[in-house]
Amino acid sequence: MQNPGKAIDDFKTWRFKIRDGINFHKAECFPVPNNTRNVTAYDVVYSYTRFAGALGSFIFTGLVEGFDTYIAKKSKEISGFRALNEHTFEIRLTKSEPAFLYRLTSPFLSIMPKEAVDLGIERFGKDVAIGTGPFCLVNRTDTEVELKRNPDYWRPLAGNIEKVFFRVIKNPQFCIAEFEKGNLDIILLPTNMIPYFIAAGTQLKDKYAEKYAITFQPTYNVHFIGINNKLVNDVHLRKAIALAIDPDPIIDTILNGAAIHANSIVYPGMLGYQSPLFLTGDPKRAQEELKKSNYSGKNMKLLIHDASNSETIGQVIQSQLTKIGINVTLEKVDFNTAMSQVFTGNTPELFSMFFECIYGAPELLFDVYRSEKIPSPNVVAYKIRELIV
Repeated sequence: MQNPGKAIDDFKTWRFKIRDGINFHKAECFPVPNNTRNVTAYDVVYSYTRFAGALGSFIFTGLVEGFDTYIAKKSKEISGFRALNEHTFEIRLTKSEPAFLYRLTSPFLSIMPKEAVDLGIERFGKDVAIGTGPFCLVNRTDTEVELKRNPDYWRPLAGNIEKVFFRVIKNPQFCIAEFEKGNLDIILLPTNMIPYFIAAGTQLKDKYAEKYAITFQPTYNVHFIGINNKLVNDVHLRKAIALAIDPDPIIDTILNGAAIHANSIVYPGMLGYQSPLFLTGDPKRAQEELKKSNYSGKNMKLLIHDASNSETIGQVIQSQLTKIGINVTLEKVDFNTAMSQVFTGNTPELFSMFFECIYGAPELLFDVYRSEKIPSPNVVAYKIRELIV
């Protein structure tokens, strides 16, 4: 889009101008002779409407005019999405929201041509993926994606990269070995390999400084241990669990210092937010709370999974709880099974989980905690005053 969006009508109506001369990647689904066409405001309406019944729905539910009635199949279109002409797209909201622009930064939203989608699920998103960016899809497999430079990119840039290959390597040691052999140019450094390449602080070790370069990008992920309050209904026992867990060893060893102590799932930089006091590990106070509880020594289960260091974090938690007298057994499943158990209420007493923010503004986090947003791709949700996750 040409501009970041202009808000009118007290932030209830947002209007965007589509740049002239932006074409989709060339593909057989477009008619000859050019095998491409301009991107228009009608493509935006089509793409946003298409996401209404998919992952993108949580972004607009309860906010865009006509969105909820469309989801309920009471209307054939979303009245809040309008193409005023080929170059002007308008979104009308049901209420003012000055931070609305940040919703559109979600990775779930992208503009695509109907011609590509009409090729069907056997091709669209697999061997056909059409956008407007500087690189075009050449080939895609389960472990590799090949892109080539788009000679017709709307914003010419200097550079000598003609092709880009993305490879999926699940084994971090093998990934590092391929990188050091020169078979990979860029990698996402696994947290367990940070001490191998980086000295104290953020500097590469001397033996790598001349050969490699490193860049740091902040992310917002919160790892936490959830408690099933229905099974663990003793307040003193829950306090004992919270006080027994010390996050510092997890940050220092498992994450190699690449994290900070989180005191809530709320982003620390949110405007107007007053962070509560940190709850730090305190084994002595934890034992005092445990004595006040009705805990009889029963073995508790901690659900862990195969993603985001869950197993190693679970082992540390198990050790810390054992030290104050709480017996814990680890129960490992794959991540999808863990998510299914958590959202269906079939979780054991404890579970390891993480929260990842996909919004460009932390203020929008509050919007996903409403009952009408369920289901949505978030981990924590409230429904009819009952904590379901």
